[in-house]
Amino acid sequence: MTDPFLQHEALDRAHLLADSFQRQLADHAFIKAHPDLAARCDEIAAALGSLYQAIGSFDVDPDDAPDLSTPEWQAKFTDAP
Repeated sequence: MTDPFLQHEALDRAHLLADSFQRQLADHAFIKAHPDLAARCDEIAAALGSLYQAIGSFDVDPDDAPDLSTPEWQAKFTDAP
């Protein structure tokens, strides 16, 4: 069973990570000043983009989503021990 929400969540995380990586590290002045480091960052950015595309390429059937209204699933979302 694959929950379509989990795919959406993974896509969001991949995008968040790729964006943060680009803005916080790859675009850093030190990295840009060193071509060897910039090249490595380009490879990593490309790999993160590829991962994002791979996650999005899965066909997830909404009918495969678990029924979150069941007591079993509700217990996972409560603060009760």
